[in-house]
Amino acid sequence: MESYRVLALQMTCHAVNLAADRQEARDLMQKSINRLAQQIPVSLAFIGFDCRLIVLPEYFLTGFPMGESFEVWQDKACLEMNGAEYESLGKIAQNLVETRHVATCTALTQNLLYYREQKTLKRL
Repeated sequence: MESYRVLALQMTCHAVNLAADRQEARDLMQKSINRLAQQIPVSLAFIGFDCRLIVLPEYFLTGFPMGESFEVWQDKACLEMNGAEYESLGKIAQNLVETRHVATCTALTQNLLYYREQKTLKRL
């Protein structure tokens, strides 16, 4: 069996629960993505660039629901299938491949696609 390095990244979550509206929630998520773009390369420099899997915490962009109605949580925390957040996360993965910071981002990409699929299923 082949072995490889995995980065299980811990990061501060700035929950969207107290955001006044959808735009403020999106701004918080984008700031988290921007921090992620900085933290991954620094972490890889520490553990080694032969990393092939990056694992992010559950709810790392939004925090978890704290009593909000389904409609309020959906408005604040659910990502659009082709939205800015997915675009930004995809750019991070692509940059890691292009700069050879990771051997492959297939797992990260598959995780993003799975996450999209699950969000779509939950909406139905």
